[in-house]
Amino acid sequence: MVTINILVEGGIGANDPQQNNPKVLNNHNLLRQAFTRLFSKFTNQSIKTIIHLMGPVSTERSVNANDVNFYWRDLDRPPSEQTTVRQNVIQNIPSLQDHQIYFFVQEIEAWIISQLGIIQSPLYTIDRNVLNHSEMTRYNHPSEIPIPSEKLLLLSRLFIKENRKRDKRFAYAKLKNSHEFIELLDVEQLKQDFEDANRFSNILNELW
Repeated sequence: MVTINILVEGGIGANDPQQNNPKVLNNHNLLRQAFTRLFSKFTNQSIKTIIHLMGPVSTERSVNANDVNFYWRDLDRPPSEQTTVRQNVIQNIPSLQDHQIYFFVQEIEAWIISQLGIIQSPLYTIDRNVLNHSEMTRYNHPSEIPIPSEKLLLLSRLFIKENRKRDKRFAYAKLKNSHEFIELLDVEQLKQDFEDANRFSNILNELW
């Protein structure tokens, strides 16, 4: 069996003092497991996926990526600036080559927003009227949404209820509950909607 190591922006860094906080550390591990399930959907059964969460992108320069096969991070900029950001990544992590670098455009939350109409979760009830909200209709594509994490927070307060708390509205938070949505994402739809999701799938098929 082939093993691939994927470095992903998110969670808490190795030197973060919150490593000593059991609740935060548990959320970190849940996020890692969610990304493992998500990226495993891109591969066949002969590939084992191991996710390494590096913490915030500000730690990028200090990352040891010698054993990393692929690197995923938020772009944090409009899609038109991918080339510039990619060059910056290669400067920060010289051991990586272009085909190993991928972006959530503009953040992982854009992937979640793109599937609010189809996500089926036993934990949450999503009001499908979310699709008619101005924050969903004003952009031609989810990748155009600036700071989608803020937009998802707004949409979650308006359209998502938490079933386990008697239909209580909830507030999205990346480290706290993003894992509950990330692992439910439909990979085939992501490949249609996001260029790097499709490019990643193609690279995996070429290499293995």
